[in-house]
This record gives sequence, structure tokens and C-alpha cells, in this order.
Amino acid sequence: MPEITIKGDTSLVGDIVVKGSKEALLNIIVQSLYNTTPILLENVQLCSEVSTLIEVLKTLGVQLEQVSKSRILVSPMGLSQFEIPYAYGAKSKNALLLVGPLLKKFGKAIVPIPLHEDPKYLDKIRDMWQAAGIEVVSDSSHYVLRANFSENCTLHIVNHDSFLSYLALSLTYNFSKTAIANLSNLPEVEMTLEYMRANEIHIDNISQQMIFTSEKFCTLSEFTIPSDIKDSIIYIVATLLTKGNVTLKNVSRDNLFGFTSLLSKMGFRYEFGTSDIRVWRAKSEKEPLNLNYTDKTLINYNALPYIVLLALCTQGDSYIYMENAAVCKELSKELNRMGTKIKLHVSSEDMDYVNITSPTKLKGIKTSVTDLDVAIPLIIAAISAGTETEISVSDELNNDLSEILLGFSKLGAIIDINA
Repeated sequence: MPEITIKGDTSLVGDIVVKGSKEALLNIIVQSLYNTTPILLENVQLCSEVSTLIEVLKTLGVQLEQVSKSRILVSPMGLSQFEIPYAYGAKSKNALLLVGPLLKKFGKAIVPIPLHEDPKYLDKIRDMWQAAGIEVVSDSSHYVLRANFSENCTLHIVNHDSFLSYLALSLTYNFSKTAIANLSNLPEVEMTLEYMRANEIHIDNISQQMIFTSEKFCTLSEFTIPSDIKDSIIYIVATLLTKGNVTLKNVSRDNLFGFTSLLSKMGFRYEFGTSDIRVWRAKSEKEPLNLNYTDKTLINYNALPYIVLLALCTQGDSYIYMENAAVCKELSKELNRMGTKIKLHVSSEDMDYVNITSPTKLKGIKTSVTDLDVAIPLIIAAISAGTETEISVSDELNNDLSEILLGFSKLGAIIDINA
């Protein structure tokens, strides 16, 4: 089991280039399967989910070549299998995104039913397929799907769900015209739309519906993946907690608006350039935070652990109100071992809340974690702690942490990984 050692007592300083969105990349790779020519994807950042998808696509005949650390060449013309391997599909609902491209090429697809998804959620997916004219037959382990497409299609997204939005977008290439209602407004969905526009899919917004018109074969030759918003949030919070001064390059002001609005309310300093943001923290402590955690953008990025870290930069008692404070249980337990004073209040009648009393002096600990959204906040806290921290993680989690750890190291953090 890899062990990450962080020396601590370090301020992050310098410039960092934020790499491409991992979530957008996964969905763009799926859509690239509609291409009739190779496509070069640039500003690529891999994670375990994307790496697994790439390996599965290779077994289906797709050629994917990593021509450099941040560039992948996708040659989908060799796609030759219409059945998704059970070991992949049973574990990951991302396999369901492949249905559209498989039906486009073969007219049929066999996909494992994800074992750990809510049956009611799977019913929503089946409803969408059927609304698209797909014949769906299932047994205890697989969906068998056959294309029965018409020229046009209308799809409705339940509760603006992001995965259902990606699923709908992955089907649009099978129709001359597709209308989608209630598409998620998540920035990664907009990144996917940006890819579709570049691939000559005409998109209109009419009467609360997105209308997609496709009349040509997909021949886009290259596309640059927009920057990862979650990574931007991570670097910003790490800079503020460590009293650093960092410029993040290759970022979008619009995509960070929800989070930077929170920074402004808390009195933190930042300034935007054309495609960068500089963040720094003055020595004076900020006023305590009183926040209703209801912003859908922040919730989509699971920004709560990082908002808790921001509260450690204040003077006094901060309160974060939310529907379920239990999501902070593991992180708060580990942070309290490092010296913080965090209390969770769970109520059956009112909103739950997290109470953070600060400032506190952080100290290093020795621990093991399995959750990415616990590991990264702990590493950030460890960089600013007064003594050394050791964190044991799984091989898969270590892989998902590699780019962020490299980024922290470039900004001055002293981190050693013993694999």
C-alpha cells in the first residue's frame, strides 16, 4: 500500500497550469467514437475511470494512443465489438454511455447492468433509451438493445441530472434533430457541448429546450479539453490555507464564478487575468463563515471538504448548514486528530450543520484513507501542519492523486511517495 509523506509547514508559491477536466474527457472520448477519422485530444489528464474506459475500448477494437503525457489520439474506425465486457459494465455505469456509439455502428448493443445502482435510477435510463426509440430487453445481468431510430427525437432529463444529460448527449448523433429538455447546467456539460459544436453539431436553445441538428459525418481532427474546475478549487484552497501566493493558468472566470463569489464574501484576495487567476492570503484572519450549502454548482463539485478548510482560515466559530452533515464525518474525524475543532450536528427536524472553531494549530498524523475527497483535503492540511504527516492509500487512489501531488510539489510542497 503506497504511503505518502508530507513534511508540512510550507507555503505554496508559484505558477501552476490546470490540466484538462477528467469528467469532460471521459464523455468526449465516448462521443469521439462517432468520428469517421482519427481525433487528437489535447490537454488530457487521466484518472482511474478514464484509464479503465480506454482499456475497455481497446478490447472493442478502438485504437487509442497516448502520443504524449497530455495528448491522446483516438482512432475509432476499428470498433468491432458490440458487447461491453461484464467486468467493466457491472462495476461502472459509464459503460451505459457507450450504447449510442455501438447502436450507430452495429444497430445493437449488449451492456451489463451496473450492480450498485438504484433500480429506480436504472428505470430512468431505460425510459430515456425507449424515448429515443431503442428497443430494450433485459435479464438479470444484461441489457440487450436494438436501434429503432426515427429522424427526430425528444428527450427529457429528470432533475437536470448530470449523468442522464451525458447519456442524452451521447445519443444525439443517431438523429438528424434531437430536442433535450432540462439539460444539466454543470460546466462539464457545457464543455461537452463545446466539443459537439466543434464537431459541426448545430445547437439552439429554444423554449427551454436544447435543439441539436446533425447533418454531416463527424470528422473533427483535434480538440483541447477545457481545464478541470475541481482541480482549480483544490489549488485555490491549498494556497489560502498555507498562506501562499499562486497563479493558476489555463482557467475560466465563468466556470469558477460560484466558488470565487464565496471567496469574495469571505474576504479572500484574488485577481483574474485573461486565462488565469492569482490567489493569495494576507496574514490577518478572516471573519467566521456562515453559509447555507445549497449552491448546486458547489455541491456538484463536492466542494464541502474544501469550504471546511477555508473556515480554518477564519477567526471564531463558522457554521455550514446542509442537508446531511454525515458526509463530513470521516474528514472531520481526521482533521480533529490534526488539531482542528470541528463538530457535526445532525437533526431530524432542521438542517444539519458543521461547526468549525478556528484558528487552530495543525499537527501531523499517521493515517490511512480510501476516499479521494478525504485524501486531498488531508494532504492540503498536512502541507500547512507544523509536523510531518504520513497517509497510506490504495494503488488506485495513489494513481488518482498523482497529478495533484505533482502540482503541489511544483509549488514547493515537500512530498515523498513510498510505493
